[in-house]
Amino acid sequence: MRNVFAILIIAALCSACAGAYLIPSNEKVEELIAANNVEPVDTITALMPIRLVYVNDRYGLITARSDQYLVEFRRQCRGLLAHSRIHLQPLENRGSLTIRAPFDKVNGCDVNKFFYLEDEVEVKLQALRQG
Repeated sequence: MRNVFAILIIAALCSACAGAYLIPSNEKVEELIAANNVEPVDTITALMPIRLVYVNDRYGLITARSDQYLVEFRRQCRGLLAHSRIHLQPLENRGSLTIRAPFDKVNGCDVNKFFYLEDEVEVKLQALRQG
């Protein structure tokens, strides 16, 4: 009976790990940007809501409607893991917002650059996160 219980616990742990994402290094993300000639953009203007996905402590993936942007922070941003929502400064009250690099903050962290990601580059970034 103990063996069955142990096997069930191991199986549950393995299935939980299967859905986990890897954290790509800054170098891997920078190589992806350079290899695909992704140019930085100065601003993101979007209707609310927008979504932020953790890539690593220096990068996040912003989804604004159907557009994908990679946000690079000036330094490590520990606020990415602490929040499941995106917190922007400044936030406009009309349902839309504009975030400007390098002037604004996302989740309390200074934005350095934004990169607009074409679909194929976003797929490659997701592949990096999945190993």
